Amino acid sequence: MAKVYVPCRRPESWRPLLTSPQIHWRIGRSAYELAHSWQGATGFPASIVRVMDESPFNELHDLELLLALPERAVALPGGLAASRIDVFALARGSDGLVAVGVEGKEREPFDVKVQKWLAADGPGRAKRLEYLARVLQLTADDLAEIEYQLVHRTVATILEARRFSAQRAVVLIHSFSGDRLTSFDAFHRFARLLETDVQPGRIARVGLRDELELYLVWVPDTPRPQNHAGAPEGVLLEALGWLRDAYREHRFFKERDVEATLQQRMSELFEERRSDWRVYESFRIPGKLLDLAVVDRRDLTTVRLAVELKYEPARARGERDLLARKFPVVAWSEVIKDVEDLRRAVADRVTDIGYALLLDEGGYWRDRRREPSFGAWDHWGVVGKDGLDPAVLMTRLSPSSNGTQRSTPGST
Repeated sequence: MAKVYVPCRRPESWRPLLTSPQIHWRIGRSAYELAHSWQGATGFPASIVRVMDESPFNELHDLELLLALPERAVALPGGLAASRIDVFALARGSDGLVAVGVEGKEREPFDVKVQKWLAADGPGRAKRLEYLARVLQLTADDLAEIEYQLVHRTVATILEARRFSAQRAVVLIHSFSGDRLTSFDAFHRFARLLETDVQPGRIARVGLRDELELYLVWVPDTPRPQNHAGAPEGVLLEALGWLRDAYREHRFFKERDVEATLQQRMSELFEERRSDWRVYESFRIPGKLLDLAVVDRRDLTTVRLAVELKYEPARARGERDLLARKFPVVAWSEVIKDVEDLRRAVADRVTDIGYALLLDEGGYWRDRRREPSFGAWDHWGVVGKDGLDPAVLMTRLSPSSNGTQRSTPGST
């Protein structure tokens, strides 16, 4: 396992860490909700802070989050797959380090019970179960009716706590079911076996396990509010807002690079919503190839949203010699043509909505066309010491517009 970790800047940075991103990265699923809850907090998420600070255990009050590792893989004896803690967090408490193993839940169960897991084919299962039971100070028979995921996640949290020389280990179920206590009965049975009692929002102390103080807690939470329902226009604007925030992380050489980045982000946003909308490049309509088109996969005859994009690179990108031979890259007449083509496509009902975009990375066209006769500039701001100063001239075409409407990236 690699020992070098790179900080995540945004929730979607968690997506590639999942074993099956296209299945598990969905709005409402625990992986998605965990990422947004934890990435959006300055320390522990507010729901967890509230439960910890209201607990009767002073040693868990005012915890300072030191690091959080998504999808932390912990090797266990038995020769089978590692236990993957959804989030392993290390915190500083009043009397030492506290390790927190977080398992996210929405409506997902805690997998199969131990006896069913043990009966399945696979090398080393009896050896692994014997080890897990020993750490928990139980027997294999004690664990037979307990969900296997709870057992190995708890032991994995204890092992990681020891690895980091923590004095306490907390197994925390971060539930996004609100008042629906999906899977809580399984957690409650597990706690009773460990001779303690759990209630939603209340920490229970188990006692010493493997020379560590062990705690269990179920933290209720709610899914992240969505700022739009997933319609094509809302997705485009959210993708543009994302590109604005993540701009410094990309290096574009040509127009198609920008198109591909938008296409990928829009596709991810549709996938998160289990949507039938698809984003296609170079999509043919009568008399034209659209840079990007959003089409219902069940009906490819109607374009719901059409995008034409032009990209003017900044000389500050570093390709000064090349750009000096052809600068500007974009001709203003091409920008005007994009607007007129989309205006005609909307009028002919080839598409419901059209967006003509000019991404001006260094301010060349913004400085020369400050008040264009169509659309409006959205200045994204200087993004780095290299002098990149991107702005987007955005023109929205629809049956009710005249091509001067402006939509702000990240809004609907």
